[in-house]
Amino acid sequence: MADAKRDSNFVPTLLAVSSVDGVTPVVVYANPTTHRLLVDLPGGTGTVTSVSVVSANGFAGTVATATSTPAITLSTTVNGILYGNGTSVSALTIGSGLQLVGTTLSTTGAASGDMILASAQTNTGVKTFLDGTMALRNVANTFSSVFTNTNTAARTYTLQDSSDTLVGRDTTDTLTNKTLISPKINENVVLTTTATKLNYLTSATGTTGTTSTNVVFSTSPALTTPTVVTSINPSANDGASLGVSGTAWADLFLASGGVINWNAGDTTLTHSADTLTQTSVNAGATGAVYELYQNSASPAASDAVGVIKFFGNDSGAAKQEYGRISG
Repeated sequence: MADAKRDSNFVPTLLAVSSVDGVTPVVVYANPTTHRLLVDLPGGTGTVTSVSVVSANGFAGTVATATSTPAITLSTTVNGILYGNGTSVSALTIGSGLQLVGTTLSTTGAASGDMILASAQTNTGVKTFLDGTMALRNVANTFSSVFTNTNTAARTYTLQDSSDTLVGRDTTDTLTNKTLISPKINENVVLTTTATKLNYLTSATGTTGTTSTNVVFSTSPALTTPTVVTSINPSANDGASLGVSGTAWADLFLASGGVINWNAGDTTLTHSADTLTQTSVNAGATGAVYELYQNSASPAASDAVGVIKFFGNDSGAAKQEYGRISG
């Protein structure tokens, strides 16, 4: 026992024995507030003979030169995205109500934020966007292009095995070497300088909206040796002419038996071998009329107003006049 001073008095206290010789007494000190014993641990040194890593909680590792200058390499025993709970890590299960907000992955709340993928990302299987839309941002990240799915059943769209550009319904595009099966053209077909012909046409829609077999051209197209299968018709009876003054046709070629028909058969001029016949359906007493009219601004009494001449070849094959009818 030892005496400890309290106020003006001394009270007994504990003594300890030295650990060096087991005899020398040593005073024991305590914290005046907590009353806990104060222990002064002596300093010391030690030696580690070997280092190893125990595989646990999703981690593993290896140690190089474990008995001299150990180099520890940590790894995980988990494949995929790691999910930590403060004690261990495990594989993250996608599709279990997770959301990605910025760079924070959580398991509560409505899905929002950005999903950041590598530049080259490989995905397998079917990816479903339940709201029916998928948006792609442009390179400058200033606007989005939205793809909307309005299908009422499962559809399959196949992309061609070539570099190409998708043609929009509301854009002006050039189609090259495309075959259209049963196309419906609702507006006039405009032939440009590079489109010289329509190779095949069964029907077209005219400006009146009715189905016809006519092709409606916009502005005086130049046709080089066109082939007509049946007929060329004006838009209405007596509604067009062949040629105009100053731009007349050069020649008119009709086949054997060809007919020039006026007013639906009122008067016809019909060809047969070496013969040209004028026919009239006039029911009057005059019959067919062939009128010669000299519209002279200064007629004279001796003028012949009309002449029909008769020519033939003589024995020397020269053209000769053999008669005339003059009036």
